[in-house]
Amino acid sequence: MNQRGNEKTRPRIITPGKIVLVLILLATLVFVFSQKDNFLTGRGYLNDEPLQHMTIKEIRHLSRHPKKAKTDELKCIGGFGTEKHITMKGNSNVRQRFVAQDSRIDIIKLFFYNPGNYNQTGEVIVTLEDESGNKIATTSLDTNLIANNAVTSFSMTGDSEAVNANIIVTRMSTSTNRTGIEIEKGAVYYIVVDSKGVNAKEDFGICLMTDSFKDDNTLTYNGDVLESEHLFCSVNYRHFTFTVFTFFIIAILLAIIFVLIPFNRVEEDLDEKRRINGRKETHLQQRLLQLMFILTPLFSYYILAKISNLTTMDTIVRLLSLRGALNMLIIGLFWWGIYMIFNRTKAAICLTTLIAFLFGLTNYLLLLFRDSPLIATDISNWQTAAQVAGNYSLEFNKASLWAIMLTVIWICAALSLRGVKGLNWKKRIVVVLIFVVWYLAFDKIIFKSNFLEVNEIKVSSFRPKTNYRKNGYVLSFFVTVNMAIVEKPSDYSVERVREITAGYESDEAVPVTGVTRKTPNLIVVMNEAFSDLKVISKFKTNRDYMPYYRSLKENTVKGIMHMSVFGGNTGSSEFEFLTGFSMQHLPFHCVPYTSHMKTITPSLTWDLKSRGYGANIAFHPGMANSYNRNNAYPLLGFDNHISYEDMDDPEKIRAYVSDKADYKLIESEYEKYAGENAGKAPFYLFNVTIQNHSDYKLSNGIVKAGISITDDAVREEEAEQYLNLIKKSDDALEGLIEYFKNVDEPTVIVLFGDHQPRVGNDFYNALFEKTGTDEGTLEQE
Repeated sequence: MNQRGNEKTRPRIITPGKIVLVLILLATLVFVFSQKDNFLTGRGYLNDEPLQHMTIKEIRHLSRHPKKAKTDELKCIGGFGTEKHITMKGNSNVRQRFVAQDSRIDIIKLFFYNPGNYNQTGEVIVTLEDESGNKIATTSLDTNLIANNAVTSFSMTGDSEAVNANIIVTRMSTSTNRTGIEIEKGAVYYIVVDSKGVNAKEDFGICLMTDSFKDDNTLTYNGDVLESEHLFCSVNYRHFTFTVFTFFIIAILLAIIFVLIPFNRVEEDLDEKRRINGRKETHLQQRLLQLMFILTPLFSYYILAKISNLTTMDTIVRLLSLRGALNMLIIGLFWWGIYMIFNRTKAAICLTTLIAFLFGLTNYLLLLFRDSPLIATDISNWQTAAQVAGNYSLEFNKASLWAIMLTVIWICAALSLRGVKGLNWKKRIVVVLIFVVWYLAFDKIIFKSNFLEVNEIKVSSFRPKTNYRKNGYVLSFFVTVNMAIVEKPSDYSVERVREITAGYESDEAVPVTGVTRKTPNLIVVMNEAFSDLKVISKFKTNRDYMPYYRSLKENTVKGIMHMSVFGGNTGSSEFEFLTGFSMQHLPFHCVPYTSHMKTITPSLTWDLKSRGYGANIAFHPGMANSYNRNNAYPLLGFDNHISYEDMDDPEKIRAYVSDKADYKLIESEYEKYAGENAGKAPFYLFNVTIQNHSDYKLSNGIVKAGISITDDAVREEEAEQYLNLIKKSDDALEGLIEYFKNVDEPTVIVLFGDHQPRVGNDFYNALFEKTGTDEGTLEQE
């Protein structure tokens, strides 16, 4: 027999499984290269001095509110202020010298004095020139898009309107400003600002810094040198973080090397030597898997921290806190539960890591699409969420790339190692007992005690993303789960209710009567975000934004409503009005249409139908299935449901059907019903408008109704756009009421707003400052 036939077969160095893993890692490497622009980070310089930890917006805010600044911040802002500006009416030219601090530039940020921006005409052109006067880049912006005493960004890639509208100073960048344009670091350049045909009823000018500067001849105005003056301006550069990008590449390459290591042969050779020396086998792969198994909860926590954009140091600090420990308690419970079910360390490693990544990615996408993370009641609203997500485009950032890379590396590393046999049934009992104790601790802390309340661990319905970042994604999500649970009150029963009410004399019920010829038609309009923001605090506008509404006195009853929601969740306001049930007794942030309504529900509509009302129409010019309305409305008693799909090319303001078009359909439906049912049952219609839907940024389309906030302390872009929308709503309301004034049949129109708008925080904070109320109490209001 051939001597080789007696030799033990050596394991293969490269297996098909390893080839697949290497291909996955190589694909990840290619993906990282394709996303290299995400490794460009912004660096701001204010007159060639780095802004360091503060943005120009923060500096300007502190310069206007110095009492809020810390000592070191006061040193930073120096004498910056808003008092100095030079007029740019008509045609003017400003030119300032600066030295390039990096090799790529994308945005130049300027401050203007522009109190009447919605009434201004003309444009401002910003040009970047080299020392010889050659144009490097140029961009322009209409004066009505230029903010007053706030950051106005000019993108040197050309799309300044989108940059301002999307508030590009946040961490999420877009393709329009991701790369910037190449310049020569250390070279001299000029920022040239030209105003063209600016016709302003009020003054229009560009702001200067209030400090004086020793260097002369750096700023000219219409050709004249302004000595010792500088623009209040920052230059934003795109700096490629080569170190981080290199780390990504090296980490993936090391992972490929790790996967290609022939651990079977290495382990065999080591064990052979150890047997010769009378020692136990190494079980190298088993030990590596056990180490990865132990580290997986920590690694999953780190993935979630990275996708939430925390630095490694911040992650370590958070991990050592109570909130970090609670996140680890929950992550560990899932990790141990997976191990208990599958009885394999490799399964626990891969599934725990994958679930953590997908959970983090879901939060990242929701923050990208709607500026709010995943909360418990979102699970039942997934159809509406999917519809909304269809209007957005997916973009990655460096934080999400971190999570993708770490997840792929960790899972591939685990899959490259040989698995080990699971525990026998006796040891599995121990695993189950540990899980039970672990779960009871989790249940007690999260659901069965006031531990979270005592330690002030909560999630705000106003700005949940702030709490998610502070508490950690996992802990915050389970806080919302806790808030979503409706518990039966102790000692609650029908018999107990009868006992309590037995001592009270019942009022005489008003007899239910049918309709007569004198019974009025009923039209209910829940107008999207219709509110008067001056109820919070008075502020000045150039003219009234709801003059017709305020003029209504005859046959009119008015008042102020206190809604259960703010800035969204329109379906909840609908539910409260139509059923009389309060959201106070239902889960946080839930929408009953999607989470609780499964059967016929008592409502105003059922009551009106029982009295003989006809038509019974629910009308919302949005998609039929949003908030599950197509299923909820029949359960509330409506016979007909009209949605956007049923409308024939209606007039829109921005992307939404206008109130005018909305009311025209109401009139049309009434005429159709009255023509077919003359002298019979009165007409009933419930309408939810959509014109004033958020958000109110200029990117959604400029609304011009002649309204400007003239109170500089509270002036803010989104608030002004909102007030212009309200003026449009007021005009449309006049048309609706005037129409029904001319109808022979008596008609009652009920109008109310579903919630206040979610405009910029600066606006609300400024309003509360005027009242002396703390900024943090906005949610309570």
